[in-house]
Amino acid sequence: MVVININGDASSPAFLPGSKQYEWLDETLNASTAPWIFIFGHVGIYTSGYHGQWSAEPKQVAPLLEKYASAGKRIIYFCGDDHSFEHLYKDGVHYVRPGCGRNSNYKQQTGLIDAQYSMFYRQISCFSTLDMAADAQKVLLTAYDSVGNQFYQYEFKHEGELIQPNITFTAPMSDIEVGDSVMLRYFPFDPQQNSTISFYYTDKAETTGGKLIQANVPAQVTAPKQICWYTRDVYPKGDYYVYAVIRNSSVADTTLLPTSITLVEDTIAPPAPTDLKGGVQDGKMALTWHNPNRLVTVNTPLADFSDDMAGFEVANEEAATAQLTLESGALRVDFDVDQAWATTSADYVFEQPTASTSTPTLSFRMRGNGTSSALRIVVKNMANNHEDWWYTEQVTLSSTDWKDYTIDIPSLSAFDWYSNSDTKCRLDGMLRICFCVSPSAPAAGTFWLDDILLTGQITPAKDYTQTVIIRREDRFADDPTDGVEVYRGNAESCVDNEADLQEVYYYAAFAADDRNNWSAAAESAQWITTDTALPDQPLKKLQNKIWQDQQLLILKDDIYYNVLGTTIKR
Repeated sequence: MVVININGDASSPAFLPGSKQYEWLDETLNASTAPWIFIFGHVGIYTSGYHGQWSAEPKQVAPLLEKYASAGKRIIYFCGDDHSFEHLYKDGVHYVRPGCGRNSNYKQQTGLIDAQYSMFYRQISCFSTLDMAADAQKVLLTAYDSVGNQFYQYEFKHEGELIQPNITFTAPMSDIEVGDSVMLRYFPFDPQQNSTISFYYTDKAETTGGKLIQANVPAQVTAPKQICWYTRDVYPKGDYYVYAVIRNSSVADTTLLPTSITLVEDTIAPPAPTDLKGGVQDGKMALTWHNPNRLVTVNTPLADFSDDMAGFEVANEEAATAQLTLESGALRVDFDVDQAWATTSADYVFEQPTASTSTPTLSFRMRGNGTSSALRIVVKNMANNHEDWWYTEQVTLSSTDWKDYTIDIPSLSAFDWYSNSDTKCRLDGMLRICFCVSPSAPAAGTFWLDDILLTGQITPAKDYTQTVIIRREDRFADDPTDGVEVYRGNAESCVDNEADLQEVYYYAAFAADDRNNWSAAAESAQWITTDTALPDQPLKKLQNKIWQDQQLLILKDDIYYNVLGTTIKR
């Protein structure tokens, strides 16, 4: 057993090649004749956990361990730091994080650069045991949850150990109900980099006889570590299980998703049609509307600072501070940075990871203090069960006048020092939006923020199939069977050939999805006649009733009257 100080921070010497401790470890490993060498350190040399982003220095120890592993010595490295369980393998060396032992798991955990070496990962409070065979030819690792239930076991062999590919699911990790689809997240372990993965579902908690979800997904770390299982057309509804088979030319490994997925029927109706309008064209009643499957602009306000600073907090590093105050309906940020590249920020914090896929654009107003300092906009999100950071520095504090800014979130850049697992900023789990100051030299100043919102375009109802227009003479229809059907289909206009232009009609529009779920009636569910819609013939010199601007009008001899006989327009 070897214990090393591998932190390499200000309180301890750096563990680098050429250092006293590094040389001591080299000599110790070279001299050892033990059948197994257990090395213990605080931080992970390899970890797909949150701290993997800062593991560049510990990784410098890895070539030393791999050198002696290739010489036939059996080395297992144990660590903590990331509060979870993980077993990794690279170039003859096993790396084990046996558990945090208490309920303090990090929420930001998997999917960083070392995920390709991970044989098994679980975000869980747990503990582990090691049992060695009497002849020292085998060592059995067993992991238990906090109440003693076993969830992982691995047998290390001194000779003839076969390192085979496997797959670990990371989401979902608890029972869920699903209507249309569910995202299956995972990461593979593929030591030979030649495996593929196939996913299956079954109505039993078994890993045989399932129906295919997706086949032959590359297991290499560059491949997406999530797939979408579209469940809308899976029948009968009920409880299902998912398993994955990872295989190469010689071996295969099967893993069951550790939770059931309950499929339920879609009973949610699409939104109602919008902008229902009507008028007389060519002597007939013509109607137009917008179906709920067209792109519409949506805004999600985050803060306007009219009353408070709700959602905002200060985030400081050492040697940097900021103070937030309300000033004239805006957020004032006073910052003081005493050291180059120290960071302070005003952060908007979401109450929970928030999907922003429908609103991919960040808009805000800002004015600065007239300096050339850059304001760094950082988006922190939850992707593949870990926290990723993305940024832009295109905003400066040079303008003392209010200016409008628009940031395309998917175009943000990854930090060079931060090992993001994705090639672009994901939008499925927003955690924070940070307005940061991180100058290259000590600086102090002020900037102001206002009208912060997320904007974008969405399709309100992807499962929309048809619209029905219903006509009545006494009131608006309550449902799509409550009156005379004028139109059925997915167009956005129709002509009511049966309408009598001497009558007042009430038109209601309803939308349906492919499961025959019907919306409520469209708002403003009546036809509206405008001046431009009135033909020269045949209405001239005739008396006609017109529904316009929520009131009944009488057209007689080119003059409009209300029901009291007052002239409205000529």
